[in-house]
Amino acid sequence: MERNSIGGFIAVLRKANGMTQKELAEQLNVSDKTVSRWECGDGDPELSLIPIIAEIFGVTCDELLQGARKSQSEREATADSEEPSAKSDKLIKRLLNSCFSKYKSRSYIAIGISVIGFIAALICNLVFLRAALGALIGMIFFAASIVCQAVFINNAFSSVAESDIAKNDVWKFKQNVIRFAMLSIGLTVTLFGFLLPLLVIDAYMGLAFGSMMLLGSICAAVFLAIYTVLCRVLKAHLLKKEVYKLDEKEERIYLHNSKVERRCCAFFLICAAVTLMIQIPLNSFKYDIFAGGTEFNDYESFIAYMETENPPKFNYAYKETNDEITSYYDERGFLIYESIYQKEILTDINGNVIIEYIARNNEASKISYGDSGDSLLPITVFTSADYDQANAATAILNICFAVVYCAELLTAIIIYRKKRMR
Repeated sequence: MERNSIGGFIAVLRKANGMTQKELAEQLNVSDKTVSRWECGDGDPELSLIPIIAEIFGVTCDELLQGARKSQSEREATADSEEPSAKSDKLIKRLLNSCFSKYKSRSYIAIGISVIGFIAALICNLVFLRAALGALIGMIFFAASIVCQAVFINNAFSSVAESDIAKNDVWKFKQNVIRFAMLSIGLTVTLFGFLLPLLVIDAYMGLAFGSMMLLGSICAAVFLAIYTVLCRVLKAHLLKKEVYKLDEKEERIYLHNSKVERRCCAFFLICAAVTLMIQIPLNSFKYDIFAGGTEFNDYESFIAYMETENPPKFNYAYKETNDEITSYYDERGFLIYESIYQKEILTDINGNVIIEYIARNNEASKISYGDSGDSLLPITVFTSADYDQANAATAILNICFAVVYCAELLTAIIIYRKKRMR
């Protein structure tokens, strides 16, 4: 059958019934240009329109698909068998493939919207240092992509609704649409997870490229894992509601693979939970573990250390005394607290003064005292360098934990691929 046989047959039927292209288009709720393209062989009607066109011209769907009328005996034979001819069946599958290709082309638009939003968010964060704004822009594009995808899925399902097509073909078509939609939306969800760390950064600061790659990859993997589980739940729901069905072989494979998936997911979750139980305490007490500090076992060495002058946090230019009130200013003229000049006084649990000193060492960030009662020894001083060391050690540790999570996930995937039924 020639590709323009449907359109040519529609043209013959339209002229035989004395109809114009515009009149036919109005009954089908399409444009007259669409009818013209059908008749010129530039395309075929959607499957949902085939029964309507057949009813308008008083022919069967099989006749319309073949592009020719049948004799009365052929009609009776077709009605008794209730099966379309091989030629009609071939054309139906071609039209289904055409509908699916049209849906895929539209889906690529949704994917493109997500990618553009992701690139815009990266530029906003890395170039303009606006992390939160970049995340917001990306999420707007992601939301638009998902809405478009929902519209495209609805259009694809509508194209085969109420058409005289074998249910198995319709179910296969819907299955292909749903599978491709899940992949498309999965990409959007992964990109969303990658940008999520931008929301925890100050609105007027950007997230460094290295940190963004690390945190973004972790969040993307987590969101992808959650999305995969949700897709499995949704697939089971769609099968239960008979949106589409599987044949006997596919159903057997599906049930077996679902059981393997649940076991692999349980394995991964248990391993990840154990790893997380180790990671959380290490991060919570990272300063106690990794910030070594300087320990003093006598007061004299502690006082000498604290009174050692380091570059001050402020360069004090002057002080003024008016009406017995002294105000302190830095070199830029900003008012600073008087407490900076006050002595540090350490007392025991009974309130007795043990030592006094002038805190000139601005590197001391935290001081930890002993709890022996009347003595504060040993005294441990933590500097900003100690905290930087602890943060660096924790960052390396978290990278190691991320590798462990990935290894656990990869192990679960490998087990699933070996155990699944193809």
